[in-house]
Amino acid sequence: KKVGILANIKDSFQKLSITLFKYSIVYPLLTLRKGLSALLSGIGFGWNFFKDIVKAGNHHLEWKAALGRLQTYLEDSGIRLEMDLAMNERFITNISVYDDVQRELKQNRQKETKIDPAKATTKQPSLQQAAHFMRFATSAYGSEMIASSIL
Repeated sequence: KKVGILANIKDSFQKLSITLFKYSIVYPLLTLRKGLSALLSGIGFGWNFFKDIVKAGNHHLEWKAALGRLQTYLEDSGIRLEMDLAMNERFITNISVYDDVQRELKQNRQKETKIDPAKATTKQPSLQQAAHFMRFATSAYGSEMIASSIL
């Protein structure tokens, strides 16, 4: 029995060390990688934006006119008012709630669509169904076209 107890202690210690490794090294590294990726993406976006502004010359006047027309359209159509109402101090919280709801719906859909392999039965199409579809295909495309597509 001592061997069994020692084996259980050793097994528990291995599980604990793996869990500690995950939470102390792996997950922080993944978080650091995601943060670094977002930072570098932001720097890259900023750099390209700066280069475009410098190279643009007088193109910013075209953009200014286009943005003015867009603002006029948004105000005339009433979209601007709706955007102002939506962009309040709770905007980030609302987006977070929306994301949580979408994640929950996605998980529920995935659970519903999972097929139990024991219950799954694949129904093979019958020759009668194949003849039925071929009759309509022949009438739609002609027998010569179908014959030419057979290799």
